[in-house]
Amino acid sequence: MSEIKNKILSAIFQKTRIRVGIFLVGIIILLGLLAPFLAPYPPLEMAGESLKPPSWSHPFGTDDVGHDLFSQFLYGARISALVGVSVGLSGAILALLIGGLAGYAGRWIEQVIMRAVDVFLSLPRFPILIIFTAFLGTGLSKIILFLALFSWPVGSRLIRSMVISLKNAPLIESERLFGARGHYIFFRHIFPDLVPLVVAIFVLDACYAVLAEAGLSFLGLGDPSLVSWGNILHYAFVYPGIFLGTSWLWWILPPGLGIALFIMGLMLISTELEEKYQPKMKKESELIAGF
Repeated sequence: MSEIKNKILSAIFQKTRIRVGIFLVGIIILLGLLAPFLAPYPPLEMAGESLKPPSWSHPFGTDDVGHDLFSQFLYGARISALVGVSVGLSGAILALLIGGLAGYAGRWIEQVIMRAVDVFLSLPRFPILIIFTAFLGTGLSKIILFLALFSWPVGSRLIRSMVISLKNAPLIESERLFGARGHYIFFRHIFPDLVPLVVAIFVLDACYAVLAEAGLSFLGLGDPSLVSWGNILHYAFVYPGIFLGTSWLWWILPPGLGIALFIMGLMLISTELEEKYQPKMKKESELIAGF
């Protein structure tokens, strides 16, 4: 009886977890998309007196130069959503193409690709990103491009492992005996089973990208012409005496909570997908959190 109860509670918890994750991520993406319509002021316009506490005209108050922090929060959600989706999608596609080729082709092609994967995994991405932006200049497109180029190795390894296990299945062997071609077998029998894993890789890459962009902006290496949550935190912490008054409550907490909730939502979705479709992915995906 207790075993049945535990299974029921576990199923309810898993459904609640992924729903909460989708809700959090969906709300933040929606806020970002609707930022031009919801923001009461342009994000970089002086909209009031400096360091005004929250009010009806400024729900999150203002910063030291009078920017409306609620407007900046909405546009910051826009940047985080753009970075997360762009890098996550690029990483998932690259992982599918490279990992799928390595696992299905095998032989020397697999060896060359996996040695390249080992090289990329040995490189510390975040320190290299700092050097990259310091020497080549800041810019959101450059950050997205760099993160996308370094986001595929872990996912490609997972895709390769799954493709190898699928292509050796009895059904695939019988298809080959009847003369089925390689591309037909891959897209008809292998690719559909890879979709859940590709979605999980997308979520993991998006999670890392949001954290990396926020961390880079917080260090002052982000794009200064854009308003992101990391930039808001950067300007808050460089303001003298930020913690001597109460201004940190409305200047630091909203973007900090925004980042935390976005990451929490992505991780809830990722954890559910890992447990449901690829249990061994949990151990492998820990590599993606290494900066």
